[in-house]
Amino acid sequence: MNRLLGVMLASVLSSPAHAVFLGGVGQTFGKDEYKGTNVHAGVNLGAFSITPEYSRYQNKNTNGGISAAQVRLGMDTRWAGLGVTAGRTFPHQRYSNFYGGADAAFTISPMGEGGVRRIGGPGRGGAPTGKGLARVDFGGGLLHTQHREEATGATAETKLGQNDIHGFVGASFLNVLLSARLSKSTYDKNLNTTAVPSPGRTAISGHLAYGGSYPDTSLHLSGEFTAFPMVAPYATYTVTQFKEVASTKAPEIKALGAGIRVGLEMLGVNASAQKISYSGYNGTFFNLGADLRF
Repeated sequence: MNRLLGVMLASVLSSPAHAVFLGGVGQTFGKDEYKGTNVHAGVNLGAFSITPEYSRYQNKNTNGGISAAQVRLGMDTRWAGLGVTAGRTFPHQRYSNFYGGADAAFTISPMGEGGVRRIGGPGRGGAPTGKGLARVDFGGGLLHTQHREEATGATAETKLGQNDIHGFVGASFLNVLLSARLSKSTYDKNLNTTAVPSPGRTAISGHLAYGGSYPDTSLHLSGEFTAFPMVAPYATYTVTQFKEVASTKAPEIKALGAGIRVGLEMLGVNASAQKISYSGYNGTFFNLGADLRF
């Protein structure tokens, strides 16, 4: 551990002193009049980064927009990265939540400089993506969410604690980036026998759209082809099993997506489409986003 901290400290001290701005916006549209917006704007100071983020979505069933904000602090070096995240979903129809967590990532054979992300990892910080014949990234994290639904004249206030643990691994080989992320959620109350809040916003890694339910397990797979200059097509597959609530059987949701990233010196553009299906439901969602960095 002391050796790892020493390597990370040496990388920080040797990092450039100038600040780098990273910002962007994404728009998602889809079935049931779904509209979603995500905005982030952050600063990298060498190995350190701070990235605030705001998101909002609505569909024909939400009775208005549901908003959330978070901030992530990260430290990324060639060999390892650490991050902490805190945020909240703002009150909407009596529901709200607070969440916070931490994550770590490690790299084997980190070749290359100047990248912006780990393969399959979290955050938007300054970690190198690497180049050459092979590279492997791996890591994991914990996130705690405290759900709350306010009381009404007929019902009492309800609260629920949720703990998410995830692990990921990513690899590059011959211009192909492959990654897998597995997550498991646990709760401090029995969802079948206890009154719990009705979640207004659930974020699932790999899903373009937010939803409202309690996840159990989720597996997200991704592949990206980077051989073309400035253009990187990619495909994703996510399968999520949700928890049974009040003895109501929960569906297994599958999401299949494809997209393309176009990267210039200061501008990046991303376009993607995703089909979500479960128990007779089929919905298609589209996303278009742009990032600016200087």
